[in-house]
Amino acid sequence: GLDSSVERLAIEAHPALSRWSFWNESLRLHDLASRGEGLDLVPDIALGIAHCAEKLGRLDEALVTLNRVRRIASGAALARTWNQIGNVQRWMSHLDEAVESYERAIAHARDAGDRIVEGRATGNHADTLRILARYPEALERYASALSMAQAEGDELNIAVVRGNRPLLLLAIGRLDDAEVELHGLLDESN
Repeated sequence: GLDSSVERLAIEAHPALSRWSFWNESLRLHDLASRGEGLDLVPDIALGIAHCAEKLGRLDEALVTLNRVRRIASGAALARTWNQIGNVQRWMSHLDEAVESYERAIAHARDAGDRIVEGRATGNHADTLRILARYPEALERYASALSMAQAEGDELNIAVVRGNRPLLLLAIGRLDDAEVELHGLLDESN
């Protein structure tokens, strides 16, 4: 019925609204969808709410919602949930907790066979390891995330990993390598 249509609309509109940073608009759609009687897509709706709350800086609200989703989600939805929990924890500077959440996301994504979520969680894990100055592990994770993203054709994660990896190269003193990677990104963007 109408409730299912609103749910699908919120979920289908979220990527485009996110691309243009229309977080309030997406949050409003997800909020409307969450008011339905028989939510068919509870984990997806809650993940959308949490993602918007995270982007709007409402981190505590996002974490509460994500922990509720974690209790009911399974498969790839559970992997996405743990990945989002890690993102919020990283924004809150709870870096060791974020590392654990990303490790859970990677394991659940692998179990569900979702290489895109596994690649994105691996890239987030690498970023957090870089922030913690665990450089050898971060370098390995970036390579793994990039390999998965390329194999799956995940253009967004390819761009994110290629944009973040030079920060690690700068931190470990590989300035020439960082410069080459950044120039490559600039050349491709023109």
